[in-house]
Amino acid sequence: MALTLTNRARHLVIVELNNGESLYLAPGQTSGSIDAGKINGNEKILKMQRNSDLSVNEPEGSSSDVVAAEAEAAADRAATKDETDKVRTSARGRPRG
Repeated sequence: MALTLTNRARHLVIVELNNGESLYLAPGQTSGSIDAGKINGNEKILKMQRNSDLSVNEPEGSSSDVVAAEAEAAADRAATKDETDKVRTSARGRPRG
């Protein structure tokens, strides 16, 4: 499935894809079609989505409901992981955060 990335931030966003390629997106710029395998499970892309710096969409004319649901589920999983990471303990045994 092909997807596009759109920079929602007010600054340049550099997106590293799973295959090692990098995309440079100016504010408001949308990428060309990208194979979903190049972005699925990418923690940095998920974080940028949660921060509303980046949106992942299907190209026009495609069913975007499936992509939106997958992106939301992935963002929820990543948010849960972030919360778990915050509850680490320090060397003295006291919770951080």
